[in-house]
Amino acid sequence: MKKTLIALAALASTAAIAQSTVTLYGKANVGLRKESGTSTTMRGGADGSDSRFGLRGTEDLGGGLKANFVFESGLNPATGESDAVMFQRSAWAGLSGGFGELRLGRQYTVGFNTSIGYMPSTYTSAQIRSGLGFNGVGSRTDAQIRYISPNFGGVQAHIATQLKGNAENALTEFAVTYGNGPVKAALYTSKTKNTDGNNVALNGSYDFGSFMVAAGYVDKAGDNTGKGAWIHLGSTFGAFSPYIQFAKNNDNDQDTIEVGSRYALSKRTAAYFHVSNNSDAPKKSLLAIGLDHNF
Repeated sequence: MKKTLIALAALASTAAIAQSTVTLYGKANVGLRKESGTSTTMRGGADGSDSRFGLRGTEDLGGGLKANFVFESGLNPATGESDAVMFQRSAWAGLSGGFGELRLGRQYTVGFNTSIGYMPSTYTSAQIRSGLGFNGVGSRTDAQIRYISPNFGGVQAHIATQLKGNAENALTEFAVTYGNGPVKAALYTSKTKNTDGNNVALNGSYDFGSFMVAAGYVDKAGDNTGKGAWIHLGSTFGAFSPYIQFAKNNDNDQDTIEVGSRYALSKRTAAYFHVSNNSDAPKKSLLAIGLDHNF
């Protein structure tokens, strides 16, 4: 595995020098995590944001048309272990141009992409992880066909689906997003084949400059799985970025409150901590501290 990573890094470096089209990127995130009833552990991504490395590239085909690709793999700095399946985080190729962008392969879901930007800690609160997280769907799907429209004054459409031959319970997603100035919003819906009902979600935020307010509502398809709302308040004081957020899942009658902060050591490196409490969960409280470096 180590030899493979070294070879990939060398390939990325050579390609970047020769063509300026391939980039090696990633995240190294490790910290300490304590949950009620358990001993403290060192974990990769103590805040829930996993460490990873990847290759992404673009080739200009002329006439405004470009070929793009991403291959991304996860790893755990606490143990040195990598994902059992290499590039299981992302593995796709596609084309982009004046028509928008088309991607084919394993990708983040539209539900993930249109929810993750509204709060810094989507993963950590059990309340948000279960039912409300990622607009009620998983974080990735295999063999995904995705289309992203051009940006029309801040408005974009996102459509994704899977072929029945690749996924018996294929997920089909649609979202409309808006981002212009301090306002961001996303209206999302999806349908999983062989599951009754649709997932529906609405997320929005307003950036006042010194602080940001975000809120969302999720109604997950199926009985007693995830229906509720959340609100997030975040601010910036110099290098500190503190926040507080609250979520309520009406289906399981659980409330979660979480507070935390990041401290920027540089543009790419930050220390973080957060503590959360769930009103009725097997592990009610959680405390995590860690270090996050992006490259």
